[in-house]
Amino acid sequence: MYDVAIALENRPGALAEMGHALGRAGVSIEGGGAFVVDGKGIAHFLFKNGAAARKALEAAGIQVGTTPTEVAQLVADRFGARA
Repeated sequence: MYDVAIALENRPGALAEMGHALGRAGVSIEGGGAFVVDGKGIAHFLFKNGAAARKALEAAGIQVGTTPTEVAQLVADRFGARA
């Protein structure tokens, strides 16, 4: 799994443009979120294929950073338990 940090403009439609770029390339988002920090948009999303996500986003002119990461599934009804 790869955590991809995505720099987005803080304007309407920026997140949609990111989604369209990924959709055109057939890249699925596994999870994540988007935020505005100090007036700048930043998103962190998880992808199985970080290279494909990076390629699609960079082709659309979107700045990214990719980090390999581990993801653990937690059991919802037991505090701190892993699946």
